[in-house]
Amino acid sequence: MMSEKLPPQINHYIFYGTKDKLSGDKAKDGRALACAVNSLGFDCTHDTILSDRKVFTRFNAILEEELW
Repeated sequence: MMSEKLPPQINHYIFYGTKDKLSGDKAKDGRALACAVNSLGFDCTHDTILSDRKVFTRFNAILEEELW
């Protein structure tokens, strides 16, 4: 997945949990970060990031910005 770059018209963001012990620093891989619009760390684990309200609030805000 990291060998191909996304098309320039596609913006992507990195969301990761700062307490994620499972993935370690993989979310902050330089190849992914190189063309990311932003890297956003949340006070979550690998699992709790999927249900954290702050994460989804930020995700929805990004969608609003990107789609309008």
